[in-house]
Amino acid sequence: MKTDDNFYRFGEVAEFALDLRLMDDPDGDSGAPHDSVGSWGRWRLWVNGVNLCKHDFFPAEGDPRPEDAVAWYLAPLLQWIAATWAPLLHEERLPSPSRETTARDAYLSALAVRSRNGEAFVPWQNWSSRHSLRWAAEGGLVPDLFLRRLGDDIEVSWGDRIQPGGDAAQFRLETGAGYAPVEAVAQALDGALQWAIGQPALQQRPWFAGLVRAIDARHVTEREATWLSWFIDGCDPLQRLTGLYRKVKAEVERVSPHLFDQRANELCLTGLSPAVAMFGALSPQMSGAAARRLLEITADSMKTDPVSAVIDRFVESQSVRAAHSPWDQGYGLAGYFLEDADALSAGDCLDVDALLGTLDVVVRNESLGRDGPRGVALAGTAIVPTVVVNTEHAANRFPSGRRFTLAHELCHVLYDRDRARRVTHTSTPWAPQAVEQRANAFAAMLLMPPELIRRVMTEVEDDVDVDTIANAARTMQVSRTALIHHLANLDEISEMARDRLLDELDVSSNPGQGAQS
Repeated sequence: MKTDDNFYRFGEVAEFALDLRLMDDPDGDSGAPHDSVGSWGRWRLWVNGVNLCKHDFFPAEGDPRPEDAVAWYLAPLLQWIAATWAPLLHEERLPSPSRETTARDAYLSALAVRSRNGEAFVPWQNWSSRHSLRWAAEGGLVPDLFLRRLGDDIEVSWGDRIQPGGDAAQFRLETGAGYAPVEAVAQALDGALQWAIGQPALQQRPWFAGLVRAIDARHVTEREATWLSWFIDGCDPLQRLTGLYRKVKAEVERVSPHLFDQRANELCLTGLSPAVAMFGALSPQMSGAAARRLLEITADSMKTDPVSAVIDRFVESQSVRAAHSPWDQGYGLAGYFLEDADALSAGDCLDVDALLGTLDVVVRNESLGRDGPRGVALAGTAIVPTVVVNTEHAANRFPSGRRFTLAHELCHVLYDRDRARRVTHTSTPWAPQAVEQRANAFAAMLLMPPELIRRVMTEVEDDVDVDTIANAARTMQVSRTALIHHLANLDEISEMARDRLLDELDVSSNPGQGAQS
């Protein structure tokens, strides 16, 4: 579609769109790199209605002027999209677990911590080459943004960092993120590539044949097996988790083929199967026996007919991706749930096992290995609502840790279902952090609502001592560390008091007490 200002638009502005315009080089191609000559133009990238290319340009002479598009050679952008197609649209796994909630923040955190050690930073540098748009700059000034697969969506996260030559332009980007269905992103980017190779002005350029080969290669080498490998292991060729997935699939598929149903088109995987979604967050060290057992449990919970449960009336579509603070959102959701479900305990401790029972949620205590997930949440139209507790996980070896896991997984069952109203979520350090942070906050508030705290602790002041904290934690059957952090988050104690209590608390004498901190 051609826009009013002569850009060709691929995609929808409200979701994801790329605008391209081919123009004459103002320098007559005299300064163009060999692999970009003849491709001067302008481009804009839209996510959720936001133009991420707006910037102020500061020429060497004259006044600054506002711009709504990047002016540079189009070839580097097109070549980067084609060359990184499979990981760009499928790689969810980061080089190592991160506490940050977006891909860009995770990279910047790794840059700050690991860049002093060149070898340790290499995996992150390689990862950024597949996901950071700056790798498509080739000397131009482009917005600081990252694209990453997240479930069945693409996350686009952005901000503004100084780059070489950055004094010539300043992008108007406040740090943020947007999300679009992977198929919408794939169609927009493919539309741009197909438009480019159809331009007569580009077809005689020396770099054009290489671009066509890169585009064609997507249909030759980057089929479903490669896409799965990028999602599960974050690399190609396949590594341990992908090999384990294939092995377990062969063993279990005869009994439960619907567990492995996978949607794809000629451009990308468009819908993750329950099995693939789970494997994408597993630890690379998980044993084959534990992986098989996990899929057997999931298969047991899946039915051919719709499943009705009491919990269904509390299920809401609450995207953590739209939340300013996953932690605040988790607190709020727990408060609403306690009220709507009339779940606040009349005693001094919430019986979370009994609560799940009244909601028709099946609780399974299973051995999934020390490197397996802490917990698993299963629910959906044809899935029996199920929470799996990994009895071998260190956090679940104490009653307080197990209770926290149950409450955490309940959040996933209630609020983390995908567009198909299904959740098959494994809680591990590799899972998306915003989702995990919200579930942790939900669990803390569910087990320690302010009303219950006031009932157990008649008065909370900054000079509260460790013995009082220990007695209250024992009564509510939560960890001392979790209670201290929760009191600080509720502003019942100051951060200084929190730090003092944590210093005084000898966690090492009882490691189970710190399992949920």
